[in-house]
Amino acid sequence: MVQVAASAPGVADLTSARLASSYTARVYAAVMIVLTLFIVLAGFYQSVRGIYIDTLAAWGIAVFPAVLAWGIWTNKPWRYRLSAAVHLAGVLLGIYQIVRWIAHVVALILADPTIAEAGGTWDAIRAKLPSLPVDTLLLADGILLLLINVGLLFALRYLRQEEAERCIDPTYHSGTELLLRRFLTNNSARVGGSVVVLLLLITYLMPRVSPYYGRIVLQDGDLSSRLRPPDCLIGWLRLQQGVDRWQGEGPQPTSLSEFPCEHPFGFDKNGRDVMRRVLHGISVSLGISIIAVGISVLAGVSIGLTAGYLGGWVDSLLMRLMDIMLAFPALLLAIAIVAMRGPGLENAMIAIGITGVPAYARLARSMSIALREQEFVTAARGLGATERRILSQHILPNSLAPLIVQATLGLGSAVIQAAALGFLGLGQQPPFPELGKMLAESREVMTSGQWWVMLFPGIAVMMIVLGFNLLGDALRDTLDPKLRGT
Repeated sequence: MVQVAASAPGVADLTSARLASSYTARVYAAVMIVLTLFIVLAGFYQSVRGIYIDTLAAWGIAVFPAVLAWGIWTNKPWRYRLSAAVHLAGVLLGIYQIVRWIAHVVALILADPTIAEAGGTWDAIRAKLPSLPVDTLLLADGILLLLINVGLLFALRYLRQEEAERCIDPTYHSGTELLLRRFLTNNSARVGGSVVVLLLLITYLMPRVSPYYGRIVLQDGDLSSRLRPPDCLIGWLRLQQGVDRWQGEGPQPTSLSEFPCEHPFGFDKNGRDVMRRVLHGISVSLGISIIAVGISVLAGVSIGLTAGYLGGWVDSLLMRLMDIMLAFPALLLAIAIVAMRGPGLENAMIAIGITGVPAYARLARSMSIALREQEFVTAARGLGATERRILSQHILPNSLAPLIVQATLGLGSAVIQAAALGFLGLGQQPPFPELGKMLAESREVMTSGQWWVMLFPGIAVMMIVLGFNLLGDALRDTLDPKLRGT
């Protein structure tokens, strides 16, 4: 009886450990389910356009991630082989898309008469390339396919290693699994992650579903709809209160269900649909923030790790340069950089990226100083590892946690800076939409009762910043051992 009583808790703990150990596999399966739904929706979109061959191809491809999700979830013996084959095919398809894009650009260059008259010189190509009708979506699809499938291949390798460890010790819990569980059970991660995923979906879908070519006002907008208020509930309430008169076709609607709901955000001063411009502006703002933070992280981490590890005069020189940059307010420094290079989206991204370098450099330097005298670094140095290998293989991986948190929080700040530059007319140039520029254009009508022109772009900026800030807080709580409480 004593042995039975002692073994019962052990059996319960083992059962719970086995259930918990499959958590990362369930997350992988959930990713496959999301990809399946996305491909199925793409097939429906192709069927609406009347492209039935692409519809059948999309639905046929959707079978593979669906089977993978089921195989991983139910621990089928063939799951890893099929998963590796599918992801390798995805990598090859991504490379094929990138090669197609390169061939597309080369064909446009060879067919352009201006470049041919100049003899095909590099200066002529560089001057003409921005005005060529280059299909950037093809390149984006290729890069996205490549990154997703490479990431899933690494995840698959991790799952196999985890399963091998579990065969030896059924109570095995990997550190990644525990961090993943802690992150996904965090309320900030759920809310912020949902907002960020929604924004990323908008960024991906809008250029494909409703392309914005930036045509001139008379073609892009309808001046007869200038400053028309939003449809749906707001338009119905304004009609009932006698603020507006019914100007649609047919008799005046008698209920909310009969009232048209085609433009829920209303129109701006040029008769352009505010909802369409806001959704495209979200894509622009997210693109600016991601590329700008990428520039900041790449340059700042390289400078900080080098300065902290080498020390001496190298550390003093690099950090004094960072101190000089920190002496200027970030927005004023960005304005100065854009003023020197000229207004435009590319220059705004570069300016925001440069202003963010000192924060990442100082953080990476502090991590490098703390790690360079650790035992594992000393052991690597004693085994003859080069300084480059020590920095890339030992110090950098152990510095990623705070850098990831800082980068996530920096995305929200980059969105605010991009909106500020757009507000001043130094970012995206008209008629292309950008949230800061839309806020600047709303100043003329803000005091005359047309509140919707300013409200919806402002809400979009707030949602982007809020989503990334919540996601950054969740990452900080998950990765910082002082805050995770375990």
